[in-house]
Amino acid sequence: MDADTRQLYLTEDKSDGRLYRFTPDQYADLSSGALEVAEILDPDQMGDIVPGQRRAVRWLSLPNAEPAGGGVQNANHLPVEERATRFQVPGSTAFQRGEGCWFADGFVYFATTTDSRVWRLDAAYDEIEILYDPTTSADPELGDADGVFAAPGGDVYVAEDRGDLQIVALTAAGQVQPFVQIDTSANTEVTGVALSPDGQRLYFSSQRSPGTTFEVTGPFLARVPAVPLAGLPGRGLLALALLAGAAWRLRSRAV
Repeated sequence: MDADTRQLYLTEDKSDGRLYRFTPDQYADLSSGALEVAEILDPDQMGDIVPGQRRAVRWLSLPNAEPAGGGVQNANHLPVEERATRFQVPGSTAFQRGEGCWFADGFVYFATTTDSRVWRLDAAYDEIEILYDPTTSADPELGDADGVFAAPGGDVYVAEDRGDLQIVALTAAGQVQPFVQIDTSANTEVTGVALSPDGQRLYFSSQRSPGTTFEVTGPFLARVPAVPLAGLPGRGLLALALLAGAAWRLRSRAV
């Protein structure tokens, strides 16, 4: 949420999902308001946006933000008001499974899992760019990009939806730095990545098998060797962390 404009940004976990912006009629009552869908503009006829480009975004009004039953899928023969929101505005831009979304310092950061891209939208100027794309990155360490957290210093922490079960930092200097990995064959994914306000503690969860929440104490400045997670015998979990020194500790809580 943009605390200045009181607008909320939403992704859509569909193979052809959209990016939305919601402006409530009266904040913080979210029961009514205007829902818009994003279109990435292409004034120079260059085709789809690619890494290295910065494109303008236009917000388009949806005819019906609450179609009955969630709307009909792939029903272009029906009136637009009866379709699912992503099919209501033909000019809107499709994203490949939009998932994690975070607002910080005037920017919306979000991930699309199918193509493992991480995006940044300048909310003030309505301009968008691709921060990370594995097909063009010199260090394609991030796959199945999912949860996103943007730290005050400019680093973006991205959790993987399976992939290698890592948290990867996209640093303000342009580096791609894997620094936490859950080493397990269990069917799970990394979720809920976030730093404490003072940057001293990192939190994340393993979603399933079993659900477990971890705390790593930093600060998060320099690489240290892999260390087995304490207190988790037999679970095959391993953590690597970007920490200032050798002294660090990790706590976990099964949920």
